[in-house]
Amino acid sequence: MNRARTGLCSLCVLLLVTSSTLAFAKDEPLQLSGYVDGRYFFERSKNGGAYTNSNTFQLYEAQINLARRLSANFEVHANLNYRAEGPDPSSALGLLDHAVDQAYLKAMVQLGKFELYAQFGKFNAPIGTESVEAPDKNEISFSLVNSKATPTNVTGLLVGVSHDYFELALFVVNGWDQLSDPNADKTFGLSATVKYQWLAVGVGVISGKGAGAFSETYDANRSTVLDVNLSLTPLQKKMLIVLEGNVGFGSGGVAEGKRWWGVLALWYYEPIKYLGVTLRYSLFRDRDGLQGLGARQAEEATIALQSKPLDSVRFKLEYRSDLTSGSVRKHTAAFQGVFLF
Repeated sequence: MNRARTGLCSLCVLLLVTSSTLAFAKDEPLQLSGYVDGRYFFERSKNGGAYTNSNTFQLYEAQINLARRLSANFEVHANLNYRAEGPDPSSALGLLDHAVDQAYLKAMVQLGKFELYAQFGKFNAPIGTESVEAPDKNEISFSLVNSKATPTNVTGLLVGVSHDYFELALFVVNGWDQLSDPNADKTFGLSATVKYQWLAVGVGVISGKGAGAFSETYDANRSTVLDVNLSLTPLQKKMLIVLEGNVGFGSGGVAEGKRWWGVLALWYYEPIKYLGVTLRYSLFRDRDGLQGLGARQAEEATIALQSKPLDSVRFKLEYRSDLTSGSVRKHTAAFQGVFLF
């Protein structure tokens, strides 16, 4: 009941703040965009010694993005969406978390070549390399580093500074993918990126006792995650090479001394404007069971083809093989159509 009241109050506050801020921006037009993401999956999974097959058509996601510039120094964003996966929508708070992908107010101040900015609300976690938005991805599925070792969204406050050659951000949030904080502890983080021409090096750290980082067994213990990545975009950005390493540590109580680590390698090449190919490999080793995988090691290898017949249309084909402790456990073939507006 308390969570339901909290969710309803949060929804009312969100609608009030959004409508109020937009009302003060009559001179700036409301920017409306979004996309629809439809998919077909065929999976062949091994359970024990037997294989089982399944296939399904799926409306995976439909998203509407609203944005408005309130003044030279303020803008508001709200991304409303339906997603087949994500937070449990059975409670009012879960429904709000599920339906609102991002909702934040951003303030900016330009000082010469530097921009100082702050964000307050729910926004994409500023750690890791993999985008969570389907139009920005060259493949369909997510790597194990993204799905197991970094949060998707965070709720709280972020402050940062950006320049042509670097960006630095500090943030304090509820936890990993936590719209409402389930405890009194906050999670802190830092994200830094250095850029020069076709090279970018990023470092991210997130640490706290907030829930979501580990399996529920370790929610009361501190988690600290270090993510380091390298991105190369040679050939006038027709090629993308990504190398990423991620290490997670537990401290205090039953998590003391436990850790995980993961790696990602990705290569994308677009020989012509309307066609691209992706090769990806990721590994996640959870020796001490912090994520509750049921196995010490998981791997995936993926190949994907992407076609862009129009600027507003993406078609993707993907084959993915998942391994557990060195043994192939699942094959997945998928098709995706993404339509932007």
